[in-house]
Amino acid sequence: MRLACLLCLATLTVVSACAASAKKYDPEFTLASETVQEDWQLTKDKCLPCHGMDRYFNHLELYSERRDIEELVRDMARKRGAKISDDEQVRIVNALDWHRQQLE
Repeated sequence: MRLACLLCLATLTVVSACAASAKKYDPEFTLASETVQEDWQLTKDKCLPCHGMDRYFNHLELYSERRDIEELVRDMARKRGAKISDDEQVRIVNALDWHRQQLE
């Protein structure tokens, strides 16, 4: 019973930290079109259960091409349990690429 409580608490802590990492980027996306905002929400819905968004945004600082984002998203979509369709991959790439373009 004690172990189950500890595992539940650990899970809540990770989910909370991941959500916080995404919220800091939300204000930037309010400047985007409605479609990009919807794609950003999808990105958070699909990615946050496993990790924070800093992984993507740190990647954007290192690589500045859309194809790099496509490769990263494709790799994430292949991970066990990702459940990200081809259409959703395109939408996630669109949201992240919109952000990348804002950095230029």
